[in-house]
Amino acid sequence: MITKNGWAGSISGSLRVLLLGILLCAASTFVPARPVGAADAITDDNVAERVASAQTAADHEALAAYFDAQAAAAATKVKMHEKMMTGSAMVGKGAATWDMHCKSLLRSYKQAQADAKALADVQRSLAAQAK
Repeated sequence: MITKNGWAGSISGSLRVLLLGILLCAASTFVPARPVGAADAITDDNVAERVASAQTAADHEALAAYFDAQAAAAATKVKMHEKMMTGSAMVGKGAATWDMHCKSLLRSYKQAQADAKALADVQRSLAAQAK
C-alpha cells in the first residue's frame, strides 16, 4: 500500500510477499529426474548423448526405433534416386552428370540404410540383454 509519505505496509504483508517469492523460486528450479514425452525424443542433435547414456531396455529400444527411422529415410532416398535415373533428366544435355550424381547418392544412401539397420539391430540386442 502506498501513502502520501511513501510505502507503508505491515510486516505480515512483507512476509507474505517474501514467502511467495521463495515458493516461486523453489518451484521454478524443480526439474524432474528424467523428462518424458516430446522432450525425451531422440534427435540428430542428441543421439550421441543418448547412445552414451543408454542403460535400460527402454533406452535401447528407443535408440533402435531412431535407427529404424534413419534406415527408412535412407530407403526413401534410394527409391527417389532410382526413379530419377529412369526419368527424363537422364536424357539429353547433362545426362552423364545426372547419372553420376544418382549413382553416387544411391551408393551413399544404400550404405547409410545398411548402417542404420545394423545399429538398430545392435540396440535391440542390447535391449534384450538389459531386460
